[in-house]
Amino acid sequence: MVKTLDPFAGYRLASGHPFFHFALFCASFCVLPVGAHSFESSKGITAAFNLLRWGHFTLFMLAIVQGLATRPSQVPLTAPEVSENSSE
Repeated sequence: MVKTLDPFAGYRLASGHPFFHFALFCASFCVLPVGAHSFESSKGITAAFNLLRWGHFTLFMLAIVQGLATRPSQVPLTAPEVSENSSE
């Protein structure tokens, strides 16, 4: 029997990965916010479900923007210093 030291270790590991959020966003269209035995969800439960769905999409898009913004660039951050004698 394996003893689990931290039961949420896998959740913490995967929660920060952008493709995990994208997978949860896509999977949210395969399920409905309803329960067993013809349980009808209230408007509050449905709204919370939709907020969670679009929250995963937002985190995925922010991770993509962050990845694009932190890419290495060939453009220097500052202009090279030009000395007065370099025009000779």
